[in-house]
Amino acid sequence: ENKLKEGTVGIANRAFDNGGSSVYVSSITMVSSLKYIGAEAFYDCESLKEVTLPKSIVSMGNGVFQNCSGLETVKFRSMEFSEIPDDTFSGCTSLKKITLSDTTRIGKRAFENCSSLANITIPETVTQIDDAAFAGCRILTNFTMPESVAEVGGGVFYDCAGLVSIKLSDNL
Repeated sequence: ENKLKEGTVGIANRAFDNGGSSVYVSSITMVSSLKYIGAEAFYDCESLKEVTLPKSIVSMGNGVFQNCSGLETVKFRSMEFSEIPDDTFSGCTSLKKITLSDTTRIGKRAFENCSSLANITIPETVTQIDDAAFAGCRILTNFTMPESVAEVGGGVFYDCAGLVSIKLSDNL
């Protein structure tokens, strides 16, 4: 297990990328002092299995966990930062469970090709779901859009072959 030093406030862009072959990171303990995570910080970390993001996070770049094919579980604590940026979990083919908290926006391709994601609970705080947010989530079977959602982008459920039920917000 890798643990950030207490007092660490940020993780740089592509911090765990090692020139095309990513550093072996199976788990990481993020400290309560952590404020930001740079773009693609864990890009291609195929061995990363589980992540719990602390509530201290105020900013995340795009694609932070993109192509982390071994990532299975993500937990968001109630955070000051309330959006899932573009491409955050795109290509996380083992992602089975995600718990969102206080999220207001789900970015473009945020969960694209998360082919093991069968269920996701969208909190009532979400107001916007951007283009292709869940495209390629092939075993996602049901989706309930909270009443709070007022804006939905194109292709949100493109190539979601297993989707049998979508309950839309009355606000759309």
